[in-house]
Parts: sequence; structure tokens; C-alpha cells
Amino acid sequence: MEAVLKIILLLLVVGLAISAYLVSVSFNESVLVCPNTGLISCETVLTSSFSRVFGIPLSFYAFGWFAIAIIFTLKFKRYLKVWSALGMAGLAYSLAAMAEIGKICIYCSTLDILLLLNFIIVLWWFNAENRV
Repeated sequence: MEAVLKIILLLLVVGLAISAYLVSVSFNESVLVCPNTGLISCETVLTSSFSRVFGIPLSFYAFGWFAIAIIFTLKFKRYLKVWSALGMAGLAYSLAAMAEIGKICIYCSTLDILLLLNFIIVLWWFNAENRV
């Protein structure tokens, strides 16, 4: 497997693990491990009205997105570019929601960074593949 695909998979597995943790917290209503420094408040972000779409926590959508991205990376690479672009919609929503709330969730921000890195690497990889 190409080194680029291994990097993409690593980013996606980390994203899947973080989103699985957030799904677990929402299912079990357990205490979220997160510093509360005023600006950083995962609890505030994850319990806000922005944290659910159609009554479903965003962590479920994130988990699904990362799981499907892993499948695409392993089996259906031709869909990866479009799927990564769709991830940018999730990134935009997350950033807008945190801006509106006025708080930052370190887990959400980490997922946002992973989405952005994935998108950049996938675009670069597809462009490099087309040049050959």
C-alpha cells in the first residue's frame, strides 16, 4: 500500500477512535474528560443545541463518516475525493457552531483538523495520481 494511503488511514483511524469515544460518552452519559478553561469547554459544546442534527448527536455522524472513509480508502478509492469534500461540510458546521457558542471543544477541534488534513492529502494524492 502506498505511503500516502497509510497516512490517510492513520488520520481516519484516529478520527474514528475520537468519535467512538464521543459516541460512548453520549450513550453512557459518562463524564467527558476535558479541561474547562473558560474558552475550552467540551461539555458546553457537546450539550449545545448545535450538537444534534435531527435529534442525533454529531458524534454519530462523525463516527459514520470516518468509518465510511476508511472503507473507501481500502476498497473504493475513486469515491474518496467526493467523500473528503463532504467532510468539509462537517468541518464548516463544526467551526460555525463553536463560533456561535463561543466555546471550543478540543475533541471537535481535533476531528476538524483531521478532516482538513485528510481533505488536503486526498486532493494532493489525486492530483499527483493524475499527473503520472
